[in-house]
Amino acid sequence: MLVGHQKNLKLLDFIVEHDKINQAYLFFGPRSVGKELAAVEFAMKIFTRGCDLAAKTKIEQQVERRIYPDLCWLERPDNKKNISIEQTREIRSFLTLKSFANNHKIVIINNAEELSRGAANSLLKFLEEAPPKIVIILIAHNFKKILPTILSRCQLFKFNPVPLKEIKSFLTDRLRLKESEAQSFSQLSFGRPGIAMNLLKSKELQVNYNEEVKTFLQLIDQPLAARLDFVGALTTLPFFSWEIVLRDILLSKNNLSIINLTLEPRIKKIWNQWPDEKLMRFIKDIQRAKKLLKFNINKKLILENLFINF
Repeated sequence: MLVGHQKNLKLLDFIVEHDKINQAYLFFGPRSVGKELAAVEFAMKIFTRGCDLAAKTKIEQQVERRIYPDLCWLERPDNKKNISIEQTREIRSFLTLKSFANNHKIVIINNAEELSRGAANSLLKFLEEAPPKIVIILIAHNFKKILPTILSRCQLFKFNPVPLKEIKSFLTDRLRLKESEAQSFSQLSFGRPGIAMNLLKSKELQVNYNEEVKTFLQLIDQPLAARLDFVGALTTLPFFSWEIVLRDILLSKNNLSIINLTLEPRIKKIWNQWPDEKLMRFIKDIQRAKKLLKFNINKKLILENLFINF
């Protein structure tokens, strides 16, 4: 179920209802805000237009499971660096086949910024000469990484973080969470419903998060050698939980409600020792480290530098 984005959803409904379906769309915005769900719902609306309830339900189930014959879902394979030109050629083959239901054929390309240059050019060439009743929906976290020539052929939909009160209302009204639980999960989401839902569904993620927070708080008081040993033992990068702790410290310093209520005494002790400038610098250092990791720079080196400047 998609949370928020009512303005975008109403416009997409209007597009389908009035048969103003374009050939290409770009859904862009931060991770976990609901872009993929919106793309799937848009595809469902196109495929089920004019269907009776039984047919509509069947098609929606097939689309959700990604087995509907007129839908192709494309993303980078786990063992590859990019979405390859071979994959986009397969799309072309799929789109040139006749529609199963004499309707539109739709391709959803997830993480479209991962298209290789050759794949992007291949897609562009197809868009320039594509037959009617073809829809390509690109999903991207940063539209600036999409070729300008592709952007010019897309109708753009920006998906912003969802207001926390909307996420909380969804958790209480639709999922029947207690008020305190809904408040906690909505705050943890940073306006991204996907994060709240993932934490809610997985006890393991919740346990890992709590452990990461406690470890980080213990690490703050450790000497440099111990912090560097910790970095060397890391198998995953708990930046998400670290940023929430630092955010809590800033909130607590300004007498605002924090997320990790059970850790409030420990957090208050830290903010008595840390000036705002140090907190803000460390948050920026974490954000910089996250960006550097995307360029395949040595993970251990990045984390060591992060904790040396801690």
